[in-house]
Amino acid sequence: IAQMQRQLLEDLGRMPGITAAGYVNFLPASNATLRDQVRVEGRSESGDEGWITTGSRSIGGGYLRALGVPMLAGRGCQEPLEIVNFQQIGSSYQAKVIVNRALAEKAGGGTLIGRRLVWSRTDFFRSAEIIGVVGDVREDALNAPPVPYVYVCMPGGGWPDPEYAVSTTGDANRLVPAVREAIRKVAPQRAIFGMTTIEEYLLCAEYILATG
Repeated sequence: IAQMQRQLLEDLGRMPGITAAGYVNFLPASNATLRDQVRVEGRSESGDEGWITTGSRSIGGGYLRALGVPMLAGRGCQEPLEIVNFQQIGSSYQAKVIVNRALAEKAGGGTLIGRRLVWSRTDFFRSAEIIGVVGDVREDALNAPPVPYVYVCMPGGGWPDPEYAVSTTGDANRLVPAVREAIRKVAPQRAIFGMTTIEEYLLCAEYILATG
C-alpha cells in the first residue's frame, strides 16, 4: 500500500496541469475530526498545565499545497512520500507535524519550528517535531470557526484508504480521465469513487449543514 501511494502521488505530480498532489484521512468540513490533547515543549504557560485541545488530520505528500493552505513558517511534509517500517511507529520513529496558526497562537506565539509536540495519550506518536505552521482551515464545519489543528505527516501506508487531493492550473473536470488512468495504472484493482471538485464538495457539505 505504501509503495502504491507513493507511486500514485509521484505520477499525479508529474501530470501536465497538476501542481500538487497529496492525501488526507478526512477532508475539511466533513464533520469527521479526531480530538487530542497536546502541548508544546517549553510552552507550559498555554492552557491547563500546557495542554491544548486540538483536532488532527493525517496527511501525506503535497496535500496542504493542493488545497492552497498558506505555509506561514517552516516546510511541508516530505516529498516524495516517506516509507517506513511500521514496527518503528511508537518507538524509534521520529514523527513530523505541521500545526495551524490557531494552535501556534494558543501556544503563546513565536517560532515553534523545531520544538516538539507531545500527546497526552500514548497509543499514538508520543511526540513529534514541529516542522511547519500553516494558515487556518475550517476543518470541523463551514459554519465553525477555525480551532487548533495538528497535521501529522503520515508515511505511506499509515492510512490505507485516504482521500486524495490534487490542484490544477485549469479546468479540473478536464483532467478527470487522465487522473482515472493514472490511478488505474498504479492500482488497477481499486475502485475510484467520490471524484469531484472542491467547489462541488463544499456545496454538498453546505447543503447537508443547512438541511441537517
